Amino acid sequence: MQAAPPQFPAKSRMPGGDRRKQLLRVAIEVFARNGFSGTKTRDIAAAAGISEAILFRHFATKEDLYHAILDEKENEGCINDMSLMEDAMRRRDDAELLRLIGRHILRAFREDPAFQRLVLYASLEGHIIASLFQQRFAPRSEFFKNYVRQRQQEGAFRPCDPDIAHLMSVGAFVHFAMCRYVIGFPGPAGSEEQLIEEMVAITLAGLANPEKIHLPKVNACEPENHLKINASRKVRKETHAKS
Repeated sequence: MQAAPPQFPAKSRMPGGDRRKQLLRVAIEVFARNGFSGTKTRDIAAAAGISEAILFRHFATKEDLYHAILDEKENEGCINDMSLMEDAMRRRDDAELLRLIGRHILRAFREDPAFQRLVLYASLEGHIIASLFQQRFAPRSEFFKNYVRQRQQEGAFRPCDPDIAHLMSVGAFVHFAMCRYVIGFPGPAGSEEQLIEEMVAITLAGLANPEKIHLPKVNACEPENHLKINASRKVRKETHAKS
């Protein structure tokens, strides 16, 4: 008697919008795992459990798929964050603006490290999505540079190149988030909020015009921690002197 063929569960139908979102999520995960050079459209279709024909019904070309991925990420949680940042800028609350930027960046990396790996792959491979990403997201960095210029004119920030100010402040959050959530290097101990507070204090110390602004006190590192560090250094020096 011939064995019956294996039975596979029937594929469930999804509304068009839900299917599109599912395909974008699958595409991000596959690109993040295999890179762009190692991923074909049939790989994405297979991971989603559909045919290539269905994939191309939603995205006529690969470039349509790339734009759709960036559209999805561009609109994700950005409107509310930008509104809060603009309010902090109007109030000239430098510390709060940097906190909001730091929280936005760390949350983006923590909640979707796959997308960040995708962008990293695109940059390393010279893929078109890297340049598309720059075109889409570069304007976001300009608002901070313009704020630095404004605060310099008001005398609150020391004279410096706004591009360097952006690199050393916003770039520091990106570097930390990349290490912790993409590369897997946790970095300094402490909660995200403690680390953000410490980075904000260090950034403002570098940006502030000492004659015009008083830096906020930050409780990220408690005084007793500093005492422990200093005591440890003293013990090491005494041990070294004896040896």
